[in-house]
Amino acid sequence: MLYREEELSFLVGSVGKERVLFGTDHPFTVSNPSLMMNNVNKIDHEIRDYIMFKNALEIIKIHL
Repeated sequence: MLYREEELSFLVGSVGKERVLFGTDHPFTVSNPSLMMNNVNKIDHEIRDYIMFKNALEIIKIHL
């Protein structure tokens, strides 16, 4: 879990935007998805799209 914009930028820079997914710990309450969303919304739109849905679509083999 990443709660700071710097951590997210470091992760994307280290492993690439194609290897990062947004997720929650639902139904557990140990995470703060809204804080993560705030960080994701601050980064480049192309990277955000990969994190929010493009990588998940690739995993489940759905091509738009």
